[in-house]
Amino acid sequence: MPRPHQPDESTFRAILPKEIDWQPFPAFPPAARLAVLVVHPSEAGPYVLRVKVPGGTRLMPHKHPEDRIYTVMSDVFYIGFGEEFDGEKVKAYPPGCVIVLPGETWHCHWAKAGEYVTQVTAIGPLGLEYGKIYQRPFGGQTIGYGKQMAQRTCAATDRAGHAILHTLYQQCLKHGTEFYVEYFALDLLMDDDGGCRGLLAWNLDDGTLHRFRAHRTVLATGGYGRVYFSCTAAHTCTGDGNAMVLRAGLPLEDMEFTQFIRPASMARAA
Repeated sequence: MPRPHQPDESTFRAILPKEIDWQPFPAFPPAARLAVLVVHPSEAGPYVLRVKVPGGTRLMPHKHPEDRIYTVMSDVFYIGFGEEFDGEKVKAYPPGCVIVLPGETWHCHWAKAGEYVTQVTAIGPLGLEYGKIYQRPFGGQTIGYGKQMAQRTCAATDRAGHAILHTLYQQCLKHGTEFYVEYFALDLLMDDDGGCRGLLAWNLDDGTLHRFRAHRTVLATGGYGRVYFSCTAAHTCTGDGNAMVLRAGLPLEDMEFTQFIRPASMARAA
């Protein structure tokens, strides 16, 4: 007795590579693309689709209710497991590999070695649920008397600040920026119209005072955790930058946003 055809499989057809229609997918990173080959994944029934992810792109931890079969079509496909992304634990699968992924399995993908293409075969409708956002541990603090680690800020990875720092420094070198490392800013220099014309600084090396004239002045003074009696912030976190602004008659905003990890400290810290 003949079996009934599956949806979209009742007639012969071939899909050439140039005919594949790559489209953005709302649940994916902006640069990733999805192509529907057989049956739209939102419908019930067997579906076949391809996913193309540019080099360096990550698909953060997520899971699908349906069982899936992945075929690696090109480049290297990196996959890891768990509700949090851990780049040290992803495993590489070269072209030609077939991966069976049971439904409800938390996993992540990473185009670590360059753009990859995978083909996904499953039975729809497709479901997708993302996992937890990565949060850095809060030092050695725990919750429930050691039951689990306390967490603080959300982040992509711990490399973000490192990358920003080096990029800024490289740009400064490129544009010939001069650094006055051992100088301590004392006061803003204001004209009669209330405009800032630079600042007065103290050279910590020899005690001399210096006037810096500027058309534009930007203050990036860091936290002011040392205003608290008990604090482990650096002794340079005095709040003098904020004080300079107030003495110049300029407004300050969001004063409650003290540096995030301070004034957390041990009791009676210096």
